Amino acid sequence: MFRGGPAVSAAFPSLRLGGRAAVDGVLDRGGGIIMADKALSAARAAAAARGCSVLDGFPVEKIVPRGAGAVDVVGGGGRTLSARGVVICAGAWTNKLLEPIGSVLAENSSLLETAF
Repeated sequence: MFRGGPAVSAAFPSLRLGGRAAVDGVLDRGGGIIMADKALSAARAAAAARGCSVLDGFPVEKIVPRGAGAVDVVGGGGRTLSARGVVICAGAWTNKLLEPIGSVLAENSSLLETAF
């Protein structure tokens, strides 16, 4: 932990703090970033290699459990797909899909300023 602008500037000379003293910093040598486009491409390829179907542009209206781990996924226009499982990538709309089947995710939001 680096307390105050001078300590941060000394540790990270490439940062321009404009003389601000009320700045703290943390160096996490185990931290990193994920390139979203590359991560999603890898996930798609791994899923396809295991026999999964990846559907883009399929607006899901609801998920209906059928028992024994199977689900029906109801999309736009009433089109229904059956599956042994689904991966939901609905962002802020995930709980809207999960709520009717009795499951929701806890929300955890945070704002981090990151400099590279």
